[in-house]
Amino acid sequence: MLEKVVGASIFRSAWPDWLNAKIERLAKNGLGPREICIRLLEEDNVYAKMRTVKRKIDRIMSKESQRGVRTLDLCLIGFGFTKATL
Repeated sequence: MLEKVVGASIFRSAWPDWLNAKIERLAKNGLGPREICIRLLEEDNVYAKMRTVKRKIDRIMSKESQRGVRTLDLCLIGFGFTKATL
């Protein structure tokens, strides 16, 4: 594992769009910061600090809540529930 971390890519400033999109997708699928960091390292050879990933997840979730529609609500609406029953 240490050898993989040493050889991994690190983004010190702005992260590429594909990386932000992947973190958002994984977070919406219910993965936590630790699982996301491990998956980034294994699949993309990218090292990301757990603290940074957690901050990005928190920002994603706060944007979701500000929009007023949660992902769970969308899933339930897809199964025939209405917004009034949620």
